Amino acid sequence: MAAETRGSSTSLQDLRNGCWKKLQERQELETDEFGKAKRIWLLSLKRPHMRAFHFSWFGFFIAFLAWFCIQPLLPHIKKDLGLTKEDLANSGISGVAAVIIVRIAAGPFCDRYGARRTMVVLLCIGAIPVGLAAFVTNGNGLVIVRLFIGILGGVFVPCQMWTMSMFSSNVVGTANALVAGWGNLGGGVAFLLMSALYELIRLGADESSAWKITLSIPVFIVLMLALPYWFLADDCPQGPWYLRASPMINIEAVINPRIECDTPGSETGRGNLAYISGSITDIESQRSIGDYTSTSIRTISDTNHDSGIDNSIETSSNFVINRRSVSSASSNISRSWRSFHMPDDQNGAWRSHVGFRIFGILILLIQYGACFGIEISVNTILNIYLLEKFKVDGCNSSTVASSTNESSSIDQSYACSVLNPTTASLITSIFGLMNLFARLFGGLFSDIFNKRYGISGRIMTHCVAQFLAGLLMIVFGAMTTLPTAISTLIIWSLFVQITEGTTFSLVPFVWPIRVGLVAGTVAAGGNLGGICWNILWRNSLDDMQSYFTLIGIFTIVAAFLSVFLIIDRQHMLDPLCRFLTRKDKPENTYNSSERRPREIPTWHSRETLQSILTLQESNV
Repeated sequence: MAAETRGSSTSLQDLRNGCWKKLQERQELETDEFGKAKRIWLLSLKRPHMRAFHFSWFGFFIAFLAWFCIQPLLPHIKKDLGLTKEDLANSGISGVAAVIIVRIAAGPFCDRYGARRTMVVLLCIGAIPVGLAAFVTNGNGLVIVRLFIGILGGVFVPCQMWTMSMFSSNVVGTANALVAGWGNLGGGVAFLLMSALYELIRLGADESSAWKITLSIPVFIVLMLALPYWFLADDCPQGPWYLRASPMINIEAVINPRIECDTPGSETGRGNLAYISGSITDIESQRSIGDYTSTSIRTISDTNHDSGIDNSIETSSNFVINRRSVSSASSNISRSWRSFHMPDDQNGAWRSHVGFRIFGILILLIQYGACFGIEISVNTILNIYLLEKFKVDGCNSSTVASSTNESSSIDQSYACSVLNPTTASLITSIFGLMNLFARLFGGLFSDIFNKRYGISGRIMTHCVAQFLAGLLMIVFGAMTTLPTAISTLIIWSLFVQITEGTTFSLVPFVWPIRVGLVAGTVAAGGNLGGICWNILWRNSLDDMQSYFTLIGIFTIVAAFLSVFLIIDRQHMLDPLCRFLTRKDKPENTYNSSERRPREIPTWHSRETLQSILTLQESNV
């Protein structure tokens, strides 16, 4: 006995001196130059990084839970209000329509006010129509209320923006995939939770009151959990959003430090290039100057030359530029930069053109509509599809309906189905529950291939995952037995959500100075796809297999659009090209996992800057 006691105490002592001691010694996450975390501690709630991580996914989780809380109850609502299949299909379309506008607007709001406050506002506003759904009396009312419930779908944008603000580029793909996947899990949990709550409430209430009482529960969940976010979390590693450190410094603020960069208190942070005035051409030209001097341009002095202090700016390349020369050059920097010779063969400079950024956003918007758009559409229609598709052989629904107790809570049009509304909702929940780990795989694979092949590896991973998702969707629609359909559903859902993860692993690199705008626009593509697929479903009620076939073909075509993606000056086939040419030009081989935008290329030299300034002075 004594030996056992000594053994247990020794094990406890080893635990204290081992893992527990290491956990206690880990005081701070390793961060980059902007304060963003370079690792993820899943078991920590430490501010600011990990608390923002967990708050972001859980906020998205409760938003999705409330967004899809009506769907499991639709069979009961249909019977109680006397609705038709067309009424349900129309409400499904409206449920994702408003989200397009909300997500596009949420991106700039996140850029301006931060993701935390944007998330809280959307959660509180979106909870109101969920409560009002209990007062619906007809099909038109259901369409209107689901239109406004769709506001909750916009929470995805601040969810992603929050993690982009907190985590460095080496783990941002994994972080984005984790929070998005665990947040999307709310859609699957909604089918489990709402069905169970309905059955419990049905024990003490009539059928008409049961679904109305059930809908009031998500309202309280959202409001009670959203409001503390305002006080218990941070916008960015520096705390308040206006103190954030920006990857791109505002050159106007460098040239004239008396200009306020963004908001009061900006002297503690750095200027944000996304909010300077001027055309896109001017912004890109100013960004080019930022590339010359890397990301650490700093002001040496703010006084004039008469004070006896050197009135100059020092760059990260230890090259000092006279402020007055820069001021004269800045007035017409776009013209001088275009007139200066820029070698297109150096590091693929032509690939950094703003047109490739816009084209990349458009392609990602289409591709996200072919993955997340599918998910929200499937969450809207799958339980109805299962009830309609898989029926008892030789069963006549009209005969069964006449012999069934009229007080039954099950719609008589589903009398011949091998499933009931509860079991159909349980199977549908599988699609959403796969988010527990499936979307994580997308971000994880993207980060792994990024280490080996750079952004090209991320694009390759994205293309392959989306191709397999489209192929498996066609296979699912062809399944005629319930067991094979469920098996295919699991694998299909896996690749759909992997594609979602790989998509948002690319988003932070498309246009680094406008991440919120890019995230909101691409996210809106998911809802635009959801509307299109729900409209297709409404017109495929007589041939439901064609719904899955047509969307599957579109998804495969969307996957091959990755061939036209150029992100961060990198193309999907760049690793292959380097492999084929490395024997001829071994000295030009570089490790694509290194981020070139943070480096100063050879043609961004002291001589280049001097040439520009000399050219400007000669034109004065």
